[in-house]
Amino acid sequence: MNTIDALRQGRDSYAERAWQDAYESLSRADEAAKLAPEDVELLATAAYMLGRDAESMGLLERAHRAYADAGRPLPAVRCA
Repeated sequence: MNTIDALRQGRDSYAERAWQDAYESLSRADEAAKLAPEDVELLATAAYMLGRDAESMGLLERAHRAYADAGRPLPAVRCA
């Protein structure tokens, strides 16, 4: 599965609340190419729903930094 397919599958699985599939697909996409902050948020939520609290917090911090660096304060605050 290529990066685009993994990302698409991750987003679709997230929408269906298939947390394990979303986590695995988004993680694969993230390993292949740095995810956009919106997708890092999805990965953080999937991780949280699977009980991966520490990982979820780290991902939210990453999304926060990316949003802040991009001059997008409102989503940055949401992640904080």
